[in-house]
Amino acid sequence: MVKPKSFESIINSLRERKKFEKESREKLHNEKCKHCGGNIMAIGKSSIPGVCNICTHLALLPKE
Repeated sequence: MVKPKSFESIINSLRERKKFEKESREKLHNEKCKHCGGNIMAIGKSSIPGVCNICTHLALLPKE
């Protein structure tokens, strides 16, 4: 059987979750590329953490 929780504890956990989600969104939107310094969300997020799509594609181009 599930142990009942007070309404106050449920509300507090929801507030904490919303605060965490907001901070995570802000961190994601303000994340900068480690290579060029551009905004990752504006340029495009690659599968490599901390590097934008453009830097990933430029790194894959053959050198002449």
